[in-house]
Amino acid sequence: MKWFLELNDNPIDYRRPFIAYTEEDNGIKSSKRMYAISEIIRILEKQNYEQESIKQLSSDVLPVNTIKKVQTPNWTYITMLVEKKCWDIKYQTVSQNYYIGFPRLAVQFKITNTHPFKIISMRVVALKEKDIISNDTKLYAFPFPNVDQTSCKVCITFPQESYTEQRELEKVFKYFISAPFNEDYSIKMQNINVQNFASYLSTYENMEFDDNHLKPMEQTLYMF
Repeated sequence: MKWFLELNDNPIDYRRPFIAYTEEDNGIKSSKRMYAISEIIRILEKQNYEQESIKQLSSDVLPVNTIKKVQTPNWTYITMLVEKKCWDIKYQTVSQNYYIGFPRLAVQFKITNTHPFKIISMRVVALKEKDIISNDTKLYAFPFPNVDQTSCKVCITFPQESYTEQRELEKVFKYFISAPFNEDYSIKMQNINVQNFASYLSTYENMEFDDNHLKPMEQTLYMF
């Protein structure tokens, strides 16, 4: 097994600038995870550092850009970062796709502590693109429909299937994006003159999302 470290000159989280993953002898790679310098040193200084690195980097095959994982006796909560970008989406029963800019997102999955596991819920909030990721990072409401503003839970039905690897949660997020958007829970933005999501689509298609439209929440990433 090989252990790889990457250091980006423009990291997602400046407090955890290292990207680490492992590659088995058969070529299978683990998901990439972010580490602080102190965490890397702690692993390397341990006498059994190879075993610890295997445990940390291979046993939990987490989604790319996982920023937080919390485990309780009954549930596991995994939060991953989805960077700001444009996605093709559908609106109600309209046949055409709309190319819409989405803000940076924090996506949290609540899953069972079983193997294979099942998804209990999925929550989504927005973050400002240039904010450093930390416990104090401010959260903003997901600006578009299909997400409840209070609970931040998505209002779609997940496929009734079990998953064997936590990195499969990445495809669940893509399932959420590909599901038709409607006017449920409406839009949640400020500093913008649109009445509903349909009018937003007609005005802001093919444009990057403007972070000035994000509506603040009284929460931080630590509370999410």
